[in-house]
Amino acid sequence: MSVIDFNLSKDAVQVEITDEYVGYIFTATKYCLVKNTHSPGVVANITGGIVGGIRLYWEPLSQKQQNTMGDPGKATEKAAEGIAFIVIDKFTKYKIGIQAFVGSGFDFYLFPKDIEASLSSFNNDCLKLEISGIDKKSSTNKVETRIKQKCQQASRIKDSIPYYVIVAEFSDPAVEVKHGYSI
Repeated sequence: MSVIDFNLSKDAVQVEITDEYVGYIFTATKYCLVKNTHSPGVVANITGGIVGGIRLYWEPLSQKQQNTMGDPGKATEKAAEGIAFIVIDKFTKYKIGIQAFVGSGFDFYLFPKDIEASLSSFNNDCLKLEISGIDKKSSTNKVETRIKQKCQQASRIKDSIPYYVIVAEFSDPAVEVKHGYSI
């Protein structure tokens, strides 16, 4: 199992969206890890379609950063995006390209790292990415169940575009990845 080191306060991912947005979701990731009593150096194990781990480091959260994360549901959602961005960048040949519109069944379009992301450069090599987060797993809120739901959601539109579904759970922390096709 390959484990990579990633500092949420200092390291970068290859994306085609703003650094400000990435900073926001990495702050949410730090927040959810701290909220679940994890310390820097914790490993988020990745299972499913990708196997590995991310050893996460971060600087302490400022009061303003904590204040920004007042909505626990939104913090978990954005924290899961932070984890997913790292997984895509460090474990695949793709990068986050364009944010999808609400109602599309997924969150982002993925582009090969060597293609500049735009709607005009979208081609058969691009994928869809659906992301979900769980703060604390429970008997009624399981990663396996969420993966199944999100795969159904990502494949709802029969467009033949492959997808990744990534669910990040923060009490362990753990990450499950599923790759599929919507045909």
